[in-house]
Amino acid sequence: MHSLAFSLMLSLGFASAKPLITIDEYNGYHATNLQISATENSTISSSSRLLVTSGSGKIFSVAFDGTTFQIMNNFSLPGGGNPSWAVFKEPNLLYAVDENSNLTHSLTYARDTDQFAAIGAPNEGSLGVVHLEFNKYKTRMFGASFTTGSVDIYDSIAADGRVILSGNIPLNDALGPNNLSQTSPQAHQTVLDPTGRYLVVPERGADTLSIIDIQNDSFTVVNSVRVQPGGCGPRHGSFVKSSDGTFATHFVFVCEILNLIQLYLVEYLPDSLKLTHVQSLSTFGDEIPPTNPVVPDPDGAQSAAAGECIVASNQRDIYITNRLTGNPEDSIVRFELLRDSSSEFRASLKFGDSISSFGVSPRMISLSTDEKFIFGTNQANGTGLLAYSRDSAGRLAAIETSKVDIAEFRDSPEQFGCEFVQQI
Repeated sequence: MHSLAFSLMLSLGFASAKPLITIDEYNGYHATNLQISATENSTISSSSRLLVTSGSGKIFSVAFDGTTFQIMNNFSLPGGGNPSWAVFKEPNLLYAVDENSNLTHSLTYARDTDQFAAIGAPNEGSLGVVHLEFNKYKTRMFGASFTTGSVDIYDSIAADGRVILSGNIPLNDALGPNNLSQTSPQAHQTVLDPTGRYLVVPERGADTLSIIDIQNDSFTVVNSVRVQPGGCGPRHGSFVKSSDGTFATHFVFVCEILNLIQLYLVEYLPDSLKLTHVQSLSTFGDEIPPTNPVVPDPDGAQSAAAGECIVASNQRDIYITNRLTGNPEDSIVRFELLRDSSSEFRASLKFGDSISSFGVSPRMISLSTDEKFIFGTNQANGTGLLAYSRDSAGRLAAIETSKVDIAEFRDSPEQFGCEFVQQI
């Protein structure tokens, strides 16, 4: 464990940094207090809305009626870029990274008109932020910087809705042994635990899960868990909640470089989280094996790369994506969390089944708000966006009528296509 210096970002050209607003000052603040005009919801279509981002520098509003998608509108980020991750804050605020620069964009989005609008100029922060996460109250937002191996901190309660960079948490863990892929700590995600006190940061380049205490704006790294085997490259993960949903019993995540899914037991200490390894499995089953190797070639030849990892609210169904498999289409894999009837802290992973992603490089998947569907994206080729139905066992079936070609989300084959999808 080590204490972490909290540094203001004066080096980015700010004459002074905006002071943090404490949780005490928050005092019940709610998003509806924002002084932003929003059309009444009475005219909103019955079709649900999804936000989809593309490597073309665009954010799309997409309607879904349970069987088909319809692109309603799109918004090009000022100056272009790559909005590979976004978060939505009710009633109408949207924040998007540009992983190709040091900018984070603040926008409004009106569901009834499908209109986007920028709120002022983008905010400058760390280079290469690839993930955003709110705190429990949505008064803070955290950005994981792959390029700098650090976590940006933003105030997110300004009256106009714009986020303001307040500080940065550097992560100084020793790098993993892969000299080609692990060239910096490479923070890839910030995952809020169910209590709202801790963030877990998978560091792809350092083989580390860093635990950050954010209670009372302490922003202190209180534990750094080394993940084995060395060179595995933790990327994305999710907490498995207790039966009452108030705390976590496990943390499950994928290692991008060695294509593993790992399960860790979570224990709450007075001022930290303790994570203990339980199990590791390949992200591939026998149904759809990869053509590319699952262990990187020392000469740098292309190998497979695990991507996303999400957990359904039943805390049983876990879905991960396999990318760069070398097959014509990559895959989504379902695992089951099997809990011992005597204790929810005793659990193991079981491979479920695989299904095609119907394209290449499924960077991100997400559950629908009612969890009847999973929405899938492909970043490189094939189907850009599609929906899968979920049955009672958690098995997926592609909805053929939902498939939208990747060409609808990019201007040329040289650009990345769909990278992020979320129903709001």
